[in-house]
Amino acid sequence: MMGEIFNHSADSGKFNRSLTGPDRFSSLEDIDVTADGSPVLRILISVVYSVVCAVGLVGNLLVFFLMKIRQGRKKSTINFFILNLAVTDFQFVLTLPFWAVDTALDFSWPFGDAMCKIILSVTVMNMYASVFFLTAMSITRYWSVASALKNRTRQISCSVKWIGEILRGKRSDLASPYQRLKM
Repeated sequence: MMGEIFNHSADSGKFNRSLTGPDRFSSLEDIDVTADGSPVLRILISVVYSVVCAVGLVGNLLVFFLMKIRQGRKKSTINFFILNLAVTDFQFVLTLPFWAVDTALDFSWPFGDAMCKIILSVTVMNMYASVFFLTAMSITRYWSVASALKNRTRQISCSVKWIGEILRGKRSDLASPYQRLKM
């Protein structure tokens, strides 16, 4: 039995026999995993998914509406990133009803293989897009703050130089021999 591995649990004295190799899973239909949760818990999770979907749809539609109103007044990079974050979040909350049904049916996907791939692809794409837009927004905010501080530092530096030159000029005036002669 070369394809079998035996694991011994010291606490229970039982052996765990698991298969490795090509006979482990001959097809995806051989994999049937049931959930550990009770039906009440699965229904509760599905209801939470549905509520998050409803709130997310309303919230993102509100963001779209407000951004459309404000777009005429002020176009900025941050507004662009916020709008794109809303789009990715909107796409994600559209996948939540599928996840809710999957959870309610004890993780048995009733929508077919193509829809499974589409929903999974949209979910993963939106995860990476959200991370990208949040990172880009953070970098843009950093550049904005850094450039504002740089300009302020430049203004302070220029002011200090002018004050220094004025004081040096006054010191020169006070220390000049012509000033002493007038006294």
